[in-house]
Amino acid sequence: MLECIRDIAEDMGPAGIFNHIDMIMEACEELLDKEAMCQFKEHKGQMVDGQANPEESSDDVDSDEDLDHDELILGCVTDLLISTAKAFKDGFLPYL
Repeated sequence: MLECIRDIAEDMGPAGIFNHIDMIMEACEELLDKEAMCQFKEHKGQMVDGQANPEESSDDVDSDEDLDHDELILGCVTDLLISTAKAFKDGFLPYL
């Protein structure tokens, strides 16, 4: 989704995302703060849908897969912010 929004900002300029810029910036902030739903990781001992979490250990939290996921999100968010800043030019200052 981040890549698609970035493409719209690059291809259509601010007109393509103007109506949703506040929501886009809020989502970027959540992602950068690691507070988005896609970044939550259940830990051992927590309940998932009323059942015990089947994870074997909390070592999985720092796995390579998690790091790759975080790097991918960070890369997409920063690319989106760059494209949005280029599209809005000085109009991006309030969001900075």
